[in-house]
Formats: sequence, structure tokens, C-alpha cells
Amino acid sequence: MTTDTDVTKEAADFIIKTFAADNRKVKPSHAHALISHYFGYNSKKAMIDDGDCWVDDEGNGLDSYDPDLKHVKERVTAMKSSPLKEAPTEYLADVVYAGLAPPCECCGEKSLDIMPIGDPYNGDTPEGWVSQQCASDDEGYGTCWCCGDHIIHRAEDLNAAGECPEHAGESSVDEEEQEDRESWIEYHTKDGPF
Repeated sequence: MTTDTDVTKEAADFIIKTFAADNRKVKPSHAHALISHYFGYNSKKAMIDDGDCWVDDEGNGLDSYDPDLKHVKERVTAMKSSPLKEAPTEYLADVVYAGLAPPCECCGEKSLDIMPIGDPYNGDTPEGWVSQQCASDDEGYGTCWCCGDHIIHRAEDLNAAGECPEHAGESSVDEEEQEDRESWIEYHTKDGPF
């Protein structure tokens, strides 16, 4: 997939806006450089010349790429005066991720707590994007007890037991499975949680 220049510009604008909210001014060139470093490039030009940057305007490909945090840290440290140097590397990666992701389908805003809908870690294409805040305020979204709170699903895709289609029926166990679970829990918690 090729990164559309509008996606990159929107991400750079988001980076600038995010730091501006804390009265820290990030230059557009540094914001674009941060995005290229996220993908392991030394410059925006190198990223553009490669022509295959993994993310499109729907956010497809974003969760299948691991950011190059070591490269981000090295390159940001080498920048001349920039507020990016003061931020933790993981935070910088989170800001780039949120900037590259589409806006929330509920409020239409980009936010640091944006999440894909569905399970992109299984190779699924996100069904949409929603901020954690909007998802928690809207009954149209939920989480599967098996997947965990880090994966948002549409409420219509969850069954009455709070399971996604992939985990449907996992809360139903027969007596033998229940005994196995209880035995496993007892064994692993007999000495306390640590």
C-alpha cells in the first residue's frame, strides 16, 4: 500500500496540533521527519522515494507495522532544538500512529486514544476507527471478554455472553472443562499472585 501524501500531511498536522496543545511548537519539517523515522527512513524524501509506506487513508496497514522506535529515538535526538526531543519515544510513536489513523467515526476527530474496530492483529482489515472515549460512551461498541479491552468490536457483532464471532461459545463449558479451569486457577493462584 502506498501512503497518500494527504495522509502524511494530516499526520504531520496532528503532531503539530498535539504538541501545540501543550504550548510546544513543532516545525512541519520535524513532524514530517518524525513520520519518516517511524517507518525507519532517515528523511521524508527517502520515504516518498520508496513509494511503499504501508498505510492508506483508511488506516489499512497501520497495525501490521511495528514502528522503528530505536530509529525514532536516534534521529529525534539528533534534531536541532525541537520539543520532540523532550518526549518519550513511545509517546512519539503513539502520536504518529494516531496521526496516521483515520478520524473517529463517531466524533470525526483524530485522537491519541484511537483504535481500530475489529481485530487487526489477526490480519483483519479494520471495520472502522473509534476513539476509546467515544466507544465507552456509545452502546454501539463493546469488547469481547476473550479478546480483552484492547480490541473494540461493534456491539452487534458480540453475542449475549460478550463474545466476538471468533470466540463465540467459549463461555459455555461442560462440567469437565469447568473442573479443569478451576483446578488450573487453584494451582496458579495457590501461592498468591506473585
